[in-house]
Amino acid sequence: MKDKEPTLQEEYDIVRTKFAELVDRLSEQGEDCINLQRELDYVYKERNRCIAFMTKMITALDSPDTAFIGTHQPVDDDAALCPAVGVARGEGERRRDDDWRNVVVIVIVSTEGTMQLTWHIHNDDWPLFSHLEHKGTDWKWDGHTTDEKYKRMEGW
Repeated sequence: MKDKEPTLQEEYDIVRTKFAELVDRLSEQGEDCINLQRELDYVYKERNRCIAFMTKMITALDSPDTAFIGTHQPVDDDAALCPAVGVARGEGERRRDDDWRNVVVIVIVSTEGTMQLTWHIHNDDWPLFSHLEHKGTDWKWDGHTTDEKYKRMEGW
């Protein structure tokens, strides 16, 4: 015997139930995303507190010029300036997240020469770095990658 075809109302009820289940799952995922963003914000705040403390020690022991805040110059191609500040927008298109344009720069001098260590900081964390001079766009990034930055720190 052949199964009876569902009525239009039965099909509608099935679709509505599946849609409600999907909405519930998306809602849960949205909450997960919000919680993950909060955790990430906390991690960045913790990192920035450590960097702020490090820059206070460095400038107290060395020279005030050893650490400063710089700002990326506006350019059409953010990726050419620094890949970390570009935010993917579409095929071949990038834009800067203006809340992350400020950079803490630590200048280290070693037998290998003068090098930079840099970290992008969110505008919300600006007060942590009020002890540093703000050079605006009057500085030049030396082109180091994140891996190179940490190798410099380990080798110093």
